[in-house]
Amino acid sequence: MKVTKETAKAFIAGDKKAIEEVYTAYHDLLYFVIFSYTKTKEDADDAYEETFLRLLNNKDAIKEPKALQSYLLLTAKSVAIDIAKKNSKMEYLFSIEEEASPSSEPLDSLLPYTLSKEDKEIIGLRLVFSFSWNEISAILSKPISTLKKQYREALNEIKEELK
Repeated sequence: MKVTKETAKAFIAGDKKAIEEVYTAYHDLLYFVIFSYTKTKEDADDAYEETFLRLLNNKDAIKEPKALQSYLLLTAKSVAIDIAKKNSKMEYLFSIEEEASPSSEPLDSLLPYTLSKEDKEIIGLRLVFSFSWNEISAILSKPISTLKKQYREALNEIKEELK
């Protein structure tokens, strides 16, 4: 999932092989983050491509190779939110109502439908992708203490559902 420091440096320098490696290495993680906002494969694919276009256009802004992952995640989240907002406005304008099926999100088949989107995202980032609390805090722009509380409450809710 993560790339080496050398690969990140090569990416920032514009090496084509490194660009391909980064593109492939972060696919699952970015797709998870993006899909949790966009809810459709087409929008997620568009957001994934847009994330990398923005990254390539602004790669000079990344001063430290270790910041590549954070930059990618924050960009992916921003792009996904933009697309989700655009889609919700279009749905409102055209009065299109579509109900999302319970299986439309990656973790829905495993997690109770009563959990919020953010709770599912926290659980996914922590358990599926093994992110540290600092990394999750940076991605979601929330204090670690708040995230840990939400995480515990979500796990307790899951336990209750399983009884």
